[in-house]
Amino acid sequence: MDNGENRGGLNFDGNDYVEIPRMNYNEVSVSAWFNKSTSGTNVIFGGFRYAANVQCQEGFDLCFHSSTPDILRFVVATRNASGTRTVKEAIKDFTDSNGIWYHVVGTYNKTTGDQMLYIDGQLADTQTHPSGNVIVPLTERNYMAIGTRYTDWGFFRGSIDDVRVYNLPLDAEEVQALLSKKVLIREGDEWPYFTGMQSPPDGWYKSGFDDSGWQRGSSGFGYGRDRNKTNLQDMQGNYSTVYVRRDFIVDDTRAVTDMKLFINCDGPFIAYLNGRQITSNPVGSYGEPLDVSGYRRTLSW
Repeated sequence: MDNGENRGGLNFDGNDYVEIPRMNYNEVSVSAWFNKSTSGTNVIFGGFRYAANVQCQEGFDLCFHSSTPDILRFVVATRNASGTRTVKEAIKDFTDSNGIWYHVVGTYNKTTGDQMLYIDGQLADTQTHPSGNVIVPLTERNYMAIGTRYTDWGFFRGSIDDVRVYNLPLDAEEVQALLSKKVLIREGDEWPYFTGMQSPPDGWYKSGFDDSGWQRGSSGFGYGRDRNKTNLQDMQGNYSTVYVRRDFIVDDTRAVTDMKLFINCDGPFIAYLNGRQITSNPVGSYGEPLDVSGYRRTLSW
């Protein structure tokens, strides 16, 4: 299941979700991009039934619990031929999981019993069930969900994108292939920046410009908002423009088939690529991915 374009996705405000049909498979892979905005219980993919008795638990899901809000859990319930159930959690502790896009993949292999959790293509944790165990089908309800587990518990706050469920366990190479739509610049990455107390030097937007004398800060930039990583406290009443630039490398520009630019800006902006203006908006942009695929050749300038 694909719910939108990478780095755009669906926004969840803590009381909504997407209901999807149950997908009960003996083994599984589930993947998604997510950007969590607040701590607390946040379910990315809900296909699990919790019960105090482990022998009543069913299914699988990806979630954060309010008691450990920075630990992502990939939960899987399996059973053997006699019906005895095993429930394990593969986890990743982010320390600070808010405000950054991550790619997550959870896999379960019935032959080996291996339950694996990958973050941004890297194996984060492995748990092992008895070999031959299959996933316990979800029967408690007739749906699974993106952005919650139940209709009254686990609502996600933030953005979720490109959710996929496979009826087989992806291997490490296939997990890497899911990242073929490569994110070259992430929210929270460090940028050189120049505040608009005066005009920046000529050619600041061109490749090869020497920005070694500029300040450094993590995106976003601004004042008066919790999501700003670089707080420009002197901006209000003094200047209205901030210039930021970021170098990145594309190994094979001929292999690029599409490009998306994600900008969240509450005022006018202009974006350049290798010295060429590729998009602008006089009123800002509020989270929608901008298709700049027509400028692919500009990557090789």
